Amino acid sequence: MKLLPCLIALMCTLFGTHGAYAMTEAQVVKAVLGEARGCSAYEQEAIARATLNRGSLRGVYGYKAVLPTLGVKTRLRALNATKMAYKEDITKGATHWLSSWDLAHCRESLIAWRHSMIITLKTEHFTFYKERA
Repeated sequence: MKLLPCLIALMCTLFGTHGAYAMTEAQVVKAVLGEARGCSAYEQEAIARATLNRGSLRGVYGYKAVLPTLGVKTRLRALNATKMAYKEDITKGATHWLSSWDLAHCRESLIAWRHSMIITLKTEHFTFYKERA
């Protein structure tokens, strides 16, 4: 029984911690498609990474979106962006984001949380945030 933690550590070292996230790759891809399906691969990767950093799909409204029938290319781009997100954190630790539309149209009271956070990345369509240390 004492070998189990060592085996888990070895597996994580050899194969990465991909399986250590609280959500499946397919769930992250669905969130990416719901949040940023028409955006660049870079923005999709950033959404995927911030979702992974969050460790939960709670509050990721794109995950709950009813998606239209999507082509293979669209799904593959989101899958590739998600796979890249497991390798590198381009968001510098972000756990939250707002789209440009959110910033322009949402009531301030709904997005006031952003003032207590640090901006880690701005892209064409999104601003990413992390909690202050």
